[in-house]
Amino acid sequence: MWWWWLACGEKVDGTGHTGDPDGDTDTDTDTDSDTDSDTDTDTDTDSDTDSDTDTDTDTDTHTGLVPDGDGDGSPTGVDCDDANPARFPGAPELCDGVDNDCDPLTTAEDHSVFLPVTGFAVDLAPWLDALVAGTYVATTAGVVQLCPGDHLGTVQVAASDVVVRVRPGPDGAALDGVTAAAVVVDPGVTGVSVEGLDLVGAGVDGGAVHVGAGASATLTNVLVAGAVADRGGAVFAGDGSTVVVLSAELSGNTAREGGAVWVGAGSVVDLEYVTLEANGADE
Repeated sequence: MWWWWLACGEKVDGTGHTGDPDGDTDTDTDTDSDTDSDTDTDTDTDSDTDSDTDTDTDTDTHTGLVPDGDGDGSPTGVDCDDANPARFPGAPELCDGVDNDCDPLTTAEDHSVFLPVTGFAVDLAPWLDALVAGTYVATTAGVVQLCPGDHLGTVQVAASDVVVRVRPGPDGAALDGVTAAAVVVDPGVTGVSVEGLDLVGAGVDGGAVHVGAGASATLTNVLVAGAVADRGGAVFAGDGSTVVVLSAELSGNTAREGGAVWVGAGSVVDLEYVTLEANGADE
């Protein structure tokens, strides 16, 4: 056998075969395909949510204030009536027959008072016992009680079932409206009673007493003298009103119309045991 070399370096034997002279075909194709895909998926999440809530509520209500049951400024234990704000040491003595100042040795009563059907007494001195005439408006049923003596001002009655009178006793009281009527009854108000007073004033309609339209009032044991008005020197009875005057005296009153009484349309005025003297009117 013979051999020769090809240009490419392969050997060709005489049989025409080429390749590795020993005829061994190396087929080692090491294809290491290790695809290590180890994925760390550690998702450890700390979810500790501390919800400790402090609910300690301090309920200590001590305010350091001295107890005062009726709010009149006089503390419990000192106040002789801690349920009535009109009674406390040093309170004004009202004309109500009650020991208002918690001192039984003081007996003089010099403050006129309103005594409501429900509720506590109201001191009327700022309106009716001052040096300047004022106007007290009664907005609920009760008694306007004047101390004996002279008073300046007007009692305006804005609620039904109100009595205007002097404190019960032997002494009388006078109420002067000055530039207005002494007693004014609002329209539609009923059941008003005026008792045992001397009345005077200078109102436009009703020098001493004005009773509004549709209202009703009774005047008992009153003296109206020297009052002046445009209509109704002593008493004005508005349209549709009812006025009863009992055991009274109306004297020396003057007006442009109705020296003693002016009567409106549809009004009823009843005079019983009434003295009418020297009342004058221009018309």
